[in-house]
Amino acid sequence: MNISVYILASSILGLFIGSFLNVLVLRMHTGLSAMRGRSMCFSCGKTLTARELIPVLSYVLQRGRCRGCQAHISAQYPIVEAITAALYGLVAYLSYIQYGLSMQGVAALVFGFILMALFVAIVVYDIQHQIIPDEYVLALVGVVLLAAPFSLMRDFDGWRTYLDMFVSGVTVALPFVVLWVISKGKWIGLGDGKLAFVFGLLFPFPYAVSALVLAVWAGAVYGLSMIGLRKVLHTKYAFNSAIAFGPFLIAGALYIYIYPVDVLGIMMWHEIVSQSLTVSSSAL
Repeated sequence: MNISVYILASSILGLFIGSFLNVLVLRMHTGLSAMRGRSMCFSCGKTLTARELIPVLSYVLQRGRCRGCQAHISAQYPIVEAITAALYGLVAYLSYIQYGLSMQGVAALVFGFILMALFVAIVVYDIQHQIIPDEYVLALVGVVLLAAPFSLMRDFDGWRTYLDMFVSGVTVALPFVVLWVISKGKWIGLGDGKLAFVFGLLFPFPYAVSALVLAVWAGAVYGLSMIGLRKVLHTKYAFNSAIAFGPFLIAGALYIYIYPVDVLGIMMWHEIVSQSLTVSSSAL
């Protein structure tokens, strides 16, 4: 299969998955099922037809309004659909150039699709409600543990790999938990610590740390930029002191997923220490 067709087909799938994610996030913890019930306009109650549910295109053709009552439709819908499509195309590209159409390539593709869907759902929900649902975190944990034997993110060595994953997860999550305990939840949410734990499971330790460091840097730049904007505009509406940190964590993880980099040089220092110990042992 041509790589362009592979990416295009994956992106189209991403459009429809993005549409489903909008419904999933919207109905989360409302008592409504994301799998049942027809989509409708929340302003007039009109049941939406298939023509009104085409990802992105329906929003554009309807100029962002309901065909029944002309109420504005949130731009969140096409944005989430487009972002999910782009991420699915990216996953297809990465899996294809790494593994081709092999069984491992298919496993990487499916794993990446599920991972991106959960990432998008977490970002959208955290922005809206300032909380990361445990359901999404548990789903991430399950997916990562199931994917481990396929050696998608690290070399698999049976129970030792799972032990390394657990130790890595606890280590990178611990600072977040400590901050949560000290501040009694005022500085950071416990959900961020749970998400950090997932990244420790997902990536080898140096890369998990890198994802968190990148997230902190991005969050700091955003926060300082908003404070500066508020001072320039002389308004209190340019910056909300309650910042959802989940999106920055996801952004850091996405960067490492695409381009694994050891930001702090942990592996380099580990090699230096190991070599020093070896030399010292030889001298003795």
